[in-house]
Amino acid sequence: MSIAIVSLLLLIPLAILGIILFAVISGRATGRNENRPGGTGSDETRPGDRGPGGEE
Repeated sequence: MSIAIVSLLLLIPLAILGIILFAVISGRATGRNENRPGGTGSDETRPGDRGPGGEE
């Protein structure tokens, strides 16, 4: 019975740290999104990035 309590007490802080880490990582990933308005994508077009009707 006491092993279950100790493991539960260790699991709670690890879960909290995991949630915080996931939030930080996903926040950085959305900040780099080029398709999002206000994202940090470049304004220059890359080869193959012309879209429909962009044939040369």
